[in-house]
Amino acid sequence: MAYKVSKKKLSLFTTNFSLTYFILFIFLTVLMMFMDSRYDYLKQIRKDFSFITSPLIILTNDTLNYFLGVAHLANKKHQNAISFLEASIDNPDFPLLNDAYYYLSLAYLKEGDIELAKKYLSLSSVEQSKSLLSELENN
Repeated sequence: MAYKVSKKKLSLFTTNFSLTYFILFIFLTVLMMFMDSRYDYLKQIRKDFSFITSPLIILTNDTLNYFLGVAHLANKKHQNAISFLEASIDNPDFPLLNDAYYYLSLAYLKEGDIELAKKYLSLSSVEQSKSLLSELENN
């Protein structure tokens, strides 16, 4: 049994309902659902791997320790930065050793320990470290 629709009812339907808007609405709804689930997924991943940034766990990888130390220094967590940067300078063959000395001296400077800051600035061969060291010694 076929359902018959009068032309008048069909024209009312087509003038008041646009398929384009319906498809756009469905697409945006699906997109919002996807983005919401993606946000929850990333939030869970961040929670699962938050132990990496803990200052109690010092990883043996020098490069990772260096970058975590610099990140903590940028976040104004100077004690955490010091612990990670000190772990990164244990290896004398570390390729970023001079940079690690420089950032470690900045962390000590932020903590107010000028003598240790001078010590690590003198060990660094980064150009900024020499100018900062001369400025500290003049004051």
